[in-house]
Amino acid sequence: LRYKVLTLPSDFVVDTPDGEAALSPRVMYAVRGAAPSGRRHKLGLIPSRGEHGTRTANLITKPGDSVWDISDVEGFRKYAARQWP
Repeated sequence: LRYKVLTLPSDFVVDTPDGEAALSPRVMYAVRGAAPSGRRHKLGLIPSRGEHGTRTANLITKPGDSVWDISDVEGFRKYAARQWP
């Protein structure tokens, strides 16, 4: 398995079917993928105290996953929009 670590702001808002939801930096979250085809991945957001203004999110996949072919931010945005619409 390989993993990619993403750096995110400690406090941010996400759109959900029930409207916007604020994610607390002190809580762990698992965001399940909803890709229409292929593998659906989970994004694990690790809790932090928020004093540095960032937190990490981990994506763990097999070596052959298409995420490893992405080389820029726009490519990852497209991948993320498909996985976590």
